[in-house]
Amino acid sequence: MKESKTKVRVGLLAALTAVSALVLALGLTACGGAGGGDADKTPFVGTWDISSISGEEAVTEDDMKMMSDMGLNAFMNLDEDGTASIDLFGEVMTGTWTVKSATEIDVTIDGSTQAATLDGDKLTMTDKTSTLVFTKGDPKEVSSAGGASK
Repeated sequence: MKESKTKVRVGLLAALTAVSALVLALGLTACGGAGGGDADKTPFVGTWDISSISGEEAVTEDDMKMMSDMGLNAFMNLDEDGTASIDLFGEVMTGTWTVKSATEIDVTIDGSTQAATLDGDKLTMTDKTSTLVFTKGDPKEVSSAGGASK
């Protein structure tokens, strides 16, 4: 049983690395763009939990739930004032976001921009190798100690 749990933890650590690499790769796959100006921010504002990753380093919704149950959270906050923060299991990155249309935004982290598309309660970001799916979640705040507080 211990060997099985160890394998799961090793797999989860690999998944954490993949999530971090994808978000940090925003600059490698990004394209700039102007903001939407007067477009409605309301559907986008709030906390978005990473629910799955598909592609080279796939992570399922069950994997993400298991990590969350272990106290490892991965989410993005989009605030009304246009600021964005991404908390990847305690590693926090900040930036901005702008509305491009009723279903699309640009998220800029460390000067690199990635488009995200809204479909219902799902927000999707895709690069050359992976797709991140975020689901609208309960409000969370990033803490200065790393990790999330509700």
